[in-house]
Amino acid sequence: MRATVASRAATARRATRPADPPRNRPAGRGGSRTASGRVRGAGGRAPVTVIPMTHPLTLAHLSDTHLGQEAYHAVAANGLNARATDIVKAFHQIATHIAASPDIPLALHSGDVGERPSIPVRYMLAARTEFARMAAPLDAGSPYRRQVVVIAGNHDQPRSPKEPCWLELLSTVPGVHVVTGRYTTVAFEEEVAAGRAHPSLADVVVHALPHDELKLVDFDEVRPVAGKTNILMSHGVAVGSELFLRAQGREYPIPSDLLLREWDYVALGHYHKQGPVYLNGKARTSKIWYAGSPEHIDFGDVLDGGGKGYLRVGLEPGGAPRVQPVDLPIRPMYRLPVLDAAGMSPERIGQALAERVRQAGAEGKPVHGAVIQQVVINVKQDLWALVDRGQARRAAGAALHYDVVPRFEKPGRRDAGDDPATGDAGAGGATPLAHMTRALREASAEIEEDIRPRALDMAGNLLADALGVPALQAETARPPAETADQPPATPHAA
Repeated sequence: MRATVASRAATARRATRPADPPRNRPAGRGGSRTASGRVRGAGGRAPVTVIPMTHPLTLAHLSDTHLGQEAYHAVAANGLNARATDIVKAFHQIATHIAASPDIPLALHSGDVGERPSIPVRYMLAARTEFARMAAPLDAGSPYRRQVVVIAGNHDQPRSPKEPCWLELLSTVPGVHVVTGRYTTVAFEEEVAAGRAHPSLADVVVHALPHDELKLVDFDEVRPVAGKTNILMSHGVAVGSELFLRAQGREYPIPSDLLLREWDYVALGHYHKQGPVYLNGKARTSKIWYAGSPEHIDFGDVLDGGGKGYLRVGLEPGGAPRVQPVDLPIRPMYRLPVLDAAGMSPERIGQALAERVRQAGAEGKPVHGAVIQQVVINVKQDLWALVDRGQARRAAGAALHYDVVPRFEKPGRRDAGDDPATGDAGAGGATPLAHMTRALREASAEIEEDIRPRALDMAGNLLADALGVPALQAETARPPAETADQPPATPHAA
């Protein structure tokens, strides 16, 4: 994380430099740069009327590739971690698809290119290769090179302000524009004038806002440029979205008033679930989209559901974006239904585990090459040690990885009369989920009324998932006075 004082001092020093070229034009925190590069002070800024775009444009939006993410012990034919190889292949598929689309002159990657700030060099080279393929000429013999804009996500950004972001290594690739620091407006006038970019990009401005800059930027200066096609690109938590309700740690919010300005499209990264963000609760369409991750990074992504790939976005004068998800094939990854082992012997648990795998295959779920997880609840730790899991492993032998996760029963955790399907307690008292639900009800008075039902639903889902039991009904988790006339529960967020 950069120090605020140091960053502001650096901004003051940069203000004495000549204007940056249009290729990557930073907007200072004391004022915003106009299309000509002049700085206009915040205090004397006149109201801006945004003129609608005058021609159609098609772009590609991808995000959260997480190169370098490794999981499990399986090894691919190349000798590297199999899941890390899957993630590189998913990125390669997207780059191939975009490179073969001559009608897409612009591609946006909204952050978390890599899993960590210091990924192995082989993954840096993979990133450079794929971005170079995307930034190739639009077609054989075409003078126009596809323009690619990349911003840093929280996984890309080094912790120390002394260290540069590794994404800067991509800035030498022709046609690739990298933004890792300040809020920057990326325009393409020079590339179009020189015949290097498609004429449809002549009035396009990408407002690039990397993740760490969300903590420092003056959001009042992040505004559409009059007479341009304005695209906001950032990596963070959209305030008012389902992701915002569970943000934690080093995850910075993107204010809703910023998202609702007169952008032609808002390209977001950070959330691995692909889909739109609805901030007013009524609109049928949205200009704000998360591209999602091209691969399942963990089982949290599996719970979200949805496709994996990238977004093809069509922008037309005076119209809402036409967003088409382009889903590409990836390795199957799924959870089997939760196994409630209450009252089972070790032998019966072992048999049930194997039966679950065989049943999945019989129902048409792929087992060969898949990543499969089985959660077991209500089992004592000493009894679990006696379970022979060999049957299940043999049944899942064709899978890339088969994982069994026991949720050990704790003393006093559950009585025989408890209902694992609802969390309701029997004669012996309340379950942990019921106790926590009551605590949620008591705390809900501190939550803003308009988001309270969604917050309670999501908190209940997260607690149930952590405990390995089905979630309570939405009505159970809400205060009695708020069970009627409320919107449906929000899907589980990753």
